Amino acid sequence: MVILYPEGVPGFNAVVGPFANGAGWLALTPGVTVVPTAVWGTHRLMRHGLPVGRGPVSVAFGTPLVLDEVGGRGVARAADATGRIRTRVQSLVEGLSRADPG
Repeated sequence: MVILYPEGVPGFNAVVGPFANGAGWLALTPGVTVVPTAVWGTHRLMRHGLPVGRGPVSVAFGTPLVLDEVGGRGVARAADATGRIRTRVQSLVEGLSRADPG
């Protein structure tokens, strides 16, 4: 199991930032299944790496995503895979932020 944070930095609102294409490259490895996951509420807990508040923090797991059908070659293929993952994560974040708008 490998956990990636493809945005590279924590977000502070319900808009998921751009993902690095390395997530797509790894996801395209044969036999890899991606479980899109969103974490919401950490923006209330940390600032500049220091604890500043209390929870709650929510986590949502999406349907596993197998990217075998992604077509194309090279960077374009990785970008397509990354975009598919980001779309799923964005949907999860939106759901969590509606349930807990704080």
